[in-house]
Formats: sequence, C-alpha cells, structure tokens
Amino acid sequence: MQGEINEAGNLRIERRGQWHTQYCPFFRESLETPTPCGDWCPHFGEPETFLGGSTRIQICHTKTLYFTAFADERHRGKED
Repeated sequence: MQGEINEAGNLRIERRGQWHTQYCPFFRESLETPTPCGDWCPHFGEPETFLGGSTRIQICHTKTLYFTAFADERHRGKED
C-alpha cells in the first residue's frame, strides 16, 4: 500500500491507482464538512521508516498502518 502526508499535513492513501484523502471518523467540524485525518490530531503519530523502505504510522487510538511506499510532503521546499 502507498501513502503520503501532503503539504497540508493530511493523510492520503493510494487505492486502485487513485489518491484518496482519509477522513477522521471521530471528529467533524459540522455534519456537512468531514475533517481530514492529519497531523493536527494528537492520535496521529510520526511516520517511522525501516530498513528496506517500509513505513508505519500510528493513527486513531493506536491503529497502525503499514506502507510499502510513503512520502512526507510537509517539509518539501522549506528551509530548515
């Protein structure tokens, strides 16, 4: 499975060749506006990349996702 954290800090997962933003099942600003799953949430962990390139990230009350390819775009193009 491929995933990314985009420049806005939101989690996106590739499914069947298309990228989909993931939405929080627990928090909504209103009934009409779903809230993206992202680094704003205290349950959203930092991605951990392992030897061989696999990445894991903990979200939603200790749920763990595993990725074969992962990109963190939050710092792209910014000076440290």
